[in-house]
Amino acid sequence: DQFLRDTGAILTRSTVAVAAPAATGRLALDESIMAVRRAAWRTDATMAQFPLLVTDEWAANNYQPAWPTSTEAPTAYSVTATPPLTLQAIPIPTTAGELDLVTLNKGAVVDSSTAASLGIPDDYAWVVKYGALADLLSKDGAMRDYARALYCERRYRVGVAAALASNTHRRFSR
Repeated sequence: DQFLRDTGAILTRSTVAVAAPAATGRLALDESIMAVRRAAWRTDATMAQFPLLVTDEWAANNYQPAWPTSTEAPTAYSVTATPPLTLQAIPIPTTAGELDLVTLNKGAVVDSSTAASLGIPDDYAWVVKYGALADLLSKDGAMRDYARALYCERRYRVGVAAALASNTHRRFSR
């Protein structure tokens, strides 16, 4: 998950139907979502889709004080910092619509008893290995080895930089 968070190598596009908007405008997101990269609002009446700007509730309260009572379609959103993530539509939608999201989701659960895919591009599997070794070798205990942990951390950072520089491995899933 840390590799996916650092690189954004796999992004997922999904749509969430909002039949009856909540009075607060908060929409609970799936537990597998780690971060929202893009959001757009589409009203059922016009089917026109509008991208939403990223903001926070403090800015909305101070620069648009009437946003909780506005009847306009959402123009911005904020996301809570702690899981489970919730998305706050600003202003609160008053009609039904659809939220189009591009999100960064958690990776596959790795179980040592079965052969499973890591859920990342194959060319970067070695990066995850060095990241895991850096974490293991830097923990307190009998296997603590700061020199090797530093080496593994550097290899992990080089791999993340290579993945960020390569757009060919960035892909969407549905």
